[in-house]
Amino acid sequence: MYPKEKPKAILLLFPFIALWNFFSFLHEEEDQPIGFMMGMTIVNAGILAATKIVVIGIIFIFVGIFFVVRSLF
Repeated sequence: MYPKEKPKAILLLFPFIALWNFFSFLHEEEDQPIGFMMGMTIVNAGILAATKIVVIGIIFIFVGIFFVVRSLF
């Protein structure tokens, strides 16, 4: 059903999305819902990456949780 090799190019985009989201939070604009969605996306990417490389997946999950918690306050 699924291809055996996961597309790695998609997973490489998520650190850039995380950096873009982090720098957008430094401006303190009204983008909390975007931050929540980005955080959940990064958590999902971490779960996907943890199936191949566990350390990168754990880092992604913690960064995503940080963005979700930051967007709630």
